[in-house]
Amino acid sequence: MSSSSSAQLHSTVANGRSSEAATKTQKPEPTKEVPIEPTNKTVDAEFRKKKLVRKHAGPSKIKYAVWLGGHATCVVFGVIALVWNLLWFKDHYYLSSICYRISLIGEVVALVCTTSRRFGFAHLPRFSMMLAQKNFQYILLSVAWLFTFRSVLKIVPVILISMLQLAENKKIEPLLKLGDMFGTIIAFDELILVAYLFARTVAMIKTSGYQLILMMTLLWLRVLFDAKTAEMFAYVVDRLDGKMSQVQNKKVRKAWNKLRAFIKEKVEGHGPDNQVDANQKMSKN
Repeated sequence: MSSSSSAQLHSTVANGRSSEAATKTQKPEPTKEVPIEPTNKTVDAEFRKKKLVRKHAGPSKIKYAVWLGGHATCVVFGVIALVWNLLWFKDHYYLSSICYRISLIGEVVALVCTTSRRFGFAHLPRFSMMLAQKNFQYILLSVAWLFTFRSVLKIVPVILISMLQLAENKKIEPLLKLGDMFGTIIAFDELILVAYLFARTVAMIKTSGYQLILMMTLLWLRVLFDAKTAEMFAYVVDRLDGKMSQVQNKKVRKAWNKLRAFIKEKVEGHGPDNQVDANQKMSKN
């Protein structure tokens, strides 16, 4: 009995193993994948991954107050210094000089706040790109004027720029309507200042040569990047072309022709709308 039962048990175990091996080697039937239909339904809020993000602080009230105070200081003390110099009052206790420099300091502070609000001190662009910005150019000029000789020609553009920025912020319509006129005054004031600095440079008066180089560099950059400045130079060159064409010196005429071609090229490069005006302005009489 023991031998027969053990034989039956052995055969059962063997058959069981063979059946398991058969089931393992048997290939499963392929299942059909159901395509996922596209949907616009988003994940519910409770199942979304949450991430803490710092809230944007928005415009700084302190910077705005400093900006407003800087421009107001520039206008008030600049007008006092301007009237004082135009009326030839005596500079008692250096009041005119103090007002002149306080006005420039206010302009520098206001323009620094404007630059900070636009770019942020931590994300300032490269210095070459900053030089193309008018605000940064007037920061450099105001700092230079702060440590050099006083002049009405230096303070006028600063006052007008502050008045325009305040008018734009406070929506003062009468001043905003005078924006084009203020721009023309600033442009011609700077040209007269260049001529004045050139005369002082020829006379070798102190640091006039360095100031002339600074002004010419910034004006050249404006011609490259600002259409209105290029048009203004085109207008001036057109007015002077009649007299300069009568000059007999070949070197002077050659330099003048190069200047005319350069101004015309830059005016045309600012856009197709300016090409017709450039051709009219730069055409010979």
